[in-house]
Amino acid sequence: MSRRLIIGAGVMGLLTLVALGGWLWSRNGLAIWLDAAIAFCL
Repeated sequence: MSRRLIIGAGVMGLLTLVALGGWLWSRNGLAIWLDAAIAFCL
């Protein structure tokens, strides 16, 4: 269970960094990365 939490936290951290990077690169980047993350999770 702890390993799953660590992996989950790492993935969420990476997604957050990517989303922030996309938003800084383009104002619509955040929405695009969020859509990509949601599609990936589904």
